[in-house]
Amino acid sequence: MKECNCRLCEAHRIYNDLIRDLEGVDMGDHIAEAGKKVKSRGTVLDEAKSLVFGDRGQDYGHPRKDFTRTAALWTALIEGQFEFQPEHVALFMVALKLSREVNGHKRDNLVDIAGYAQTCEMVNEPDEGRDGG
Repeated sequence: MKECNCRLCEAHRIYNDLIRDLEGVDMGDHIAEAGKKVKSRGTVLDEAKSLVFGDRGQDYGHPRKDFTRTAALWTALIEGQFEFQPEHVALFMVALKLSREVNGHKRDNLVDIAGYAQTCEMVNEPDEGRDGG
């Protein structure tokens, strides 16, 4: 059977390769090292929350606005072959951070994954008078 080369199938192959790369990985050393650092900085979730609702929120605005702009740029870059939505941006950024974490552990990857998960939730929340338009 001929192998499909469409972008969706290629993304699926990459995903499967990443999952295969993670199988059998002993995260014990990574977790122990991260545990030492967490004591001085708080948890990954605490750090992500302070960034999402602090500096990053102030710098870039509500995630819905920021990700709407980013989605429009991504759509333009691929010449409209697919119309990205704001929630895609958060999910694709999680995928980017997962790819980087597979390459080598870095606390920033985990903080950003948690932060992007929070921003995905914010993008999907009803408006309730926020600056998310």
